[in-house]
Amino acid sequence: QIPPSCIHRAISMAAKLEAEVRARERNTHSIIMESLGEPKAHEERPESRDSEDSASVEECITALGGFFADLRFALSEEDPSKSLEFINRAWKIAEESVARWPRSN
Repeated sequence: QIPPSCIHRAISMAAKLEAEVRARERNTHSIIMESLGEPKAHEERPESRDSEDSASVEECITALGGFFADLRFALSEEDPSKSLEFINRAWKIAEESVARWPRSN
C-alpha cells in the first residue's frame, strides 16, 4: 500500500496544478478579451490564432482528465507497483502541462 505521505503529496500537487491552470486560463481569457476590445493593426489572421488557442485549451483539458484519472487509479489500486506507475504517469502529465503554458510576468 502507498504511504499516506505519498498520497497527500500527490493530492497537494494536483491542487497546485489545478490552481495554476485556472490562473493561466483566467489570464488567457483576460488577454483574449482585451485583444477583442482593442484590435491591433499588426495582428495577422486572428482566426488562426483563435483556433490555435482553442486547440491548446482542448489539449490541456484532455491532459488534466488523464492526470486526474491516473491519480484516481493510483488511489484505488491495491498493487503498490501499479499504483506507483499511475502516480508517475500523472507526474509526467503534470510536468508536460505546466511546460506547455508560457509563464506570465
